[in-house]
Amino acid sequence: MPIIEIDSLAHEGVEVFSTLTEAQLRNKVEPEKGVFIAESPKVIKVALDAGIGGTIAQNIAGTEIPEGSNVTFTATPLDGWEFAGWSGDASGLDKEYVVASLAKDVNLGAAFKFVGKDSLKYEAENGVFNKTVLESTHEGFSGKGYANLDNE
Repeated sequence: MPIIEIDSLAHEGVEVFSTLTEAQLRNKVEPEKGVFIAESPKVIKVALDAGIGGTIAQNIAGTEIPEGSNVTFTATPLDGWEFAGWSGDASGLDKEYVVASLAKDVNLGAAFKFVGKDSLKYEAENGVFNKTVLESTHEGFSGKGYANLDNE
């Protein structure tokens, strides 16, 4: 369903700023009165959780999207990683998850698996590393915490 953007009406003193779906606009038209009543579209909430090793992109950005929107979510692994599957409202190994007409809140997670052969990359759950420098960001990786290791 297309989105119709209304910036203003050509009547002095009247302005409308809203995004309406075609169905919402069509249902509120009162041609005999020469007016229509505009209401804000229902907003659908989107929550994404990309695991370590990749990202989730969406073709309509934001955490609140108008109801009825066509949204594509794409899982993209970083170098040395592969997409391992969706969790939450989607499942499977297809990197794209498409919602043809957004009708309910979306909660998506993407898992990624390390497949690199570089001996300088480590993946450990509850592991202990000595001689490490902790960082809050690291180029080329997504997540919340990083450690630079002394490999000697």
